[in-house]
Amino acid sequence: MRNWIRPPAAVVTVTWAITFGILALVLLAAGGFIATNSTEGSGGRPAIFALALVAVFPLFISKLTLRSPRWLPWVIGAISISLPVLLWFLVSSGRNETAWSLYGGLQVLRAGETFNDLAVVFRDFDCGGCAALDANYGPGLTWLKPLTFGIPISGFTTALGLALILIMSLALAWLARNSKPLGAIALLVASVGSAWLLLLDRANLDALVFLLPIVAVLLVRWRNTWVVWAVIAVLIWVLGTWKYYPFGLGILLLPALKLKRGWIILLVFLIAAAAFMAVFWSDFIQNSNTYAGFTVIQDFPAVSRLAITTRMVGGSGLATALMANVIVYALVIAAITWGVLVGRRLSGVARNEAMLAGAGAVIFLGTIVVGGFGFAYKVAFLLLMLPLMAIAAQVGSRFLLYSSLIATILILIPSTIAYSTLLTSVSGIIAGSIGLGASVSVMLRHVRSNERVQGAPDRLRDPAPA
Repeated sequence: MRNWIRPPAAVVTVTWAITFGILALVLLAAGGFIATNSTEGSGGRPAIFALALVAVFPLFISKLTLRSPRWLPWVIGAISISLPVLLWFLVSSGRNETAWSLYGGLQVLRAGETFNDLAVVFRDFDCGGCAALDANYGPGLTWLKPLTFGIPISGFTTALGLALILIMSLALAWLARNSKPLGAIALLVASVGSAWLLLLDRANLDALVFLLPIVAVLLVRWRNTWVVWAVIAVLIWVLGTWKYYPFGLGILLLPALKLKRGWIILLVFLIAAAAFMAVFWSDFIQNSNTYAGFTVIQDFPAVSRLAITTRMVGGSGLATALMANVIVYALVIAAITWGVLVGRRLSGVARNEAMLAGAGAVIFLGTIVVGGFGFAYKVAFLLLMLPLMAIAAQVGSRFLLYSSLIATILILIPSTIAYSTLLTSVSGIIAGSIGLGASVSVMLRHVRSNERVQGAPDRLRDPAPA
């Protein structure tokens, strides 16, 4: 009990204090929104009520006993396939009224066409750069054009979009199958959530970024060798040239430091990533500036540091933009510290779960906190944290149980709610920061350990040596 009361309670208290301090500033600055002709309000009051319940309710749970049926992952996969396919069918068959109703009911922001994001990329390939790709696409994407051999590929958009739904749904089912009950149940909720459905409906290339950590874990389970880790590093670098922020997936390479000369893999990756960013730095800055003004005053399916800081500043003069950003980054640091305390109490055999969690957290935070803005489908990356958080719930520690429940709930809030930008942004940032701290702590413990990782019942972990 003493170990739970002192450092963990202090960090948790500081994290919640900063959180509610942010929301209090938002409420006090709300008068400033009159000047922007915003009628929706800041969203501060519902955020305070929701997060107060999140912070307090898990304190009354001392033990959590959950069971999930073996068929649950297949149900999750089936739901993940059926809803996006139904949306596609309604649109493509001309049932627009029904389609609009379903899109609105699911809180999925409808695009002008099915699989819109993939369609824009393919049209850009076909016309040689006339489709005006979104700002977050890097020059590496254009390097793929010669692989089309001059053949128009726009006609393959629907087939590849449907294939992507299938692959992503199988990945979600795999996550559920390899999660403890808390994680599987959370993934069931997320499978009908607006963030996941938006990612599949748009067929955004972020789907490949989501899949790469899963592929990395499968490869490492198959062969934990120098060559496999080198292949993973190359795949990360390639995706980084497409959209810049996937370079953050380099966090997956931390366990490679346990291999003999494994540091070479990480060093070469860092040099290659830095060299690419140096060559295309002006393009990166230009693209990044595109989102610098996405403050999102009105509620919109997005998660954003800018949405928080703008609301804190308002028109009251209580906080400057610099002060608001400092407070948000203080929240990130406090929550990361919370996560480190979680990771220190988890077993070192959770390496693979930590790889998934670290990848999801760093991509989310890199986009939302560092970049400042991301559309709602960025929340899907936080789902990679759920296997690690589900393990924490079953260790038997009150602090770990509380932390896992908090992180899980905070992931589900932006996964299922699309139109409460302040609430979803704050929830996602806290959850992602906890996940980043916990995952890095677990991976570094794995690297420092002298013994080979032993087997465990959880399918994400390495099989026991013969």
